[in-house]
Amino acid sequence: MKPLFLLVLFGLALSGCGESYSWNQKLTVVVETPAGTKSASSVTTARLKNKSGRFVPPEAGGASFSLKGEAVVLEVRPGKYLFALLKDLPRAYVLFYPDQKSGLAGARALENAPVGQAIELPADKYPMMVTFTDITDAASVREVRPNNLEEFFGSGVKLKSLALTITDEALTTDKVEGVVEWAGSPPERPVLPYLEPHDFSLAARLRISDFNRR
Repeated sequence: MKPLFLLVLFGLALSGCGESYSWNQKLTVVVETPAGTKSASSVTTARLKNKSGRFVPPEAGGASFSLKGEAVVLEVRPGKYLFALLKDLPRAYVLFYPDQKSGLAGARALENAPVGQAIELPADKYPMMVTFTDITDAASVREVRPNNLEEFFGSGVKLKSLALTITDEALTTDKVEGVVEWAGSPPERPVLPYLEPHDFSLAARLRISDFNRR
C-alpha cells in the first residue's frame, strides 16, 4: 500500500501544476484616411501556464504568460507604416473576463470561448504604437500618439479602433519582417544594434521582441 499511497500523495501535490491554456487571438487596427478606411491585423498565439505545486519553490511558482507572433503593421500612406507593437499589449483574459479571480480561471474560459468573440480595446489599453520617419533607418523610430496620427501621417488620418478577436486562424508571420528586415534578428536584440554609450533613445530601448516573437 505504501507505494500506492505515495503515488496518490504525489498526484495531489502536483494537482494544478502544469495546468496550461492557449488560444489564438487577432489584433485588428482600423484607421480613417482621406483615401478611405484602412485596416491590418496579426494573429498571435497566447499561453498561460501554472508552474505552482507543492514541490515547486515559491519563487519558481506562479503563472507564466507567453506570446508568440508579430506586431500589426499597417501601410497608412505609401511607404508610411504604423506598427501596433506586442509591447504593452493587454492580456486577453483580463480584457474578456475582468471579474475572474485569477488569470488561470480567465485563461481557462478564454481557451473554451467561441471563435469570433471580440472586444474593442479601450484607449487606456492600447499597446505602444510607432512609426519610422525613414523605414530604412531603425534609428528613425518614433512613438505615435493614438489620438494624433496626423503628426506623422498627415491631415485627415485618425485611429478608428483596435479590436481583439478570438480566432482559429493560423499564426501570421513575415509581415513585419517584410517591411523591416531586422525583425528577423534575435528577440533580445535592440532595434538599433550599434548603440552609443548611454543611448536612451526609443530605438535603443525597443527590442526585436516588441515587433516579432518566434
